[in-house]
Amino acid sequence: MRLAMLFSAAWALPALAQASAAEVASALHDMNVLEIRLGQLASERGSRPEVRRLGELLAADHRKADLELMKIARRGGIALDPLGYVERRPMNGTDRLEGLEGAAFDRAFLEDVVRAHREAIAELERVRRDLDDQALARLSRKVQPLLEQHLEIAESLLRRPGAG
Repeated sequence: MRLAMLFSAAWALPALAQASAAEVASALHDMNVLEIRLGQLASERGSRPEVRRLGELLAADHRKADLELMKIARRGGIALDPLGYVERRPMNGTDRLEGLEGAAFDRAFLEDVVRAHREAIAELERVRRDLDDQALARLSRKVQPLLEQHLEIAESLLRRPGAG
């Protein structure tokens, strides 16, 4: 099992039901790498301060989660590609957003955050039921509230006037 296609041509989410610990760790790492890159892009290109702050939060939270994931993987003998699958793809998930500016960028970014985080939360809940690796299961429980927070912020920003 490997990463599912990128949804909305920008965000990766693994279909991981009954996946091995290595597959789950690899997919989570790939998701973190993409979220870090997209967060950095939003922090630089967002036209509204709130969008830039959300980008900074995404990058920081996913960087922290990925560092913890890499420690768990090392202890479990799982090798993770430092660049992640996302960086090795010709279209690495940021291409669509890189072509946008201003309010159009903000709206597309926020819509992608909402879609990605809804799917990630649902997938984490499914994966946790079948995951034998307790360290990864604990990490997924720890990360889920952060994903829910990111989702809530993005939904709130989309509802505001001037969202794009």
